Amino acid sequence: MKAKPVIPSSMEVPRTVNRVEAENFLQSGKADLKENPPVKAAPVIPKEVAPVTFSSPAESAPVARGKKLVELPQSLLEKIKDSAYLLSKQSGRRVTETQLIEKALVEYFTNLKI
Repeated sequence: MKAKPVIPSSMEVPRTVNRVEAENFLQSGKADLKENPPVKAAPVIPKEVAPVTFSSPAESAPVARGKKLVELPQSLLEKIKDSAYLLSKQSGRRVTETQLIEKALVEYFTNLKI
């Protein structure tokens, strides 16, 4: 059997923090918050969006689906994300970014006159 290892004095267990040190630490943290209060984010003002109806998957017949990776400008991606969020809040049910993009493409191709 092996003997227990000898622990050098440099590896001793650190001392515990006394109550006064802990109180000083907490006091300094509170003082920092008074000097530099946390910055609050600007309130989000929802824009008025026309109501949009989406058919649920249960209402429509199953359609074969595929994937297409498309790179879009960041500003457009943010608009899609914000619109999906606002429509979800207004309708009271989830509206996904995919549903928005699909509806926009369907409307585009139905109105396209070639």
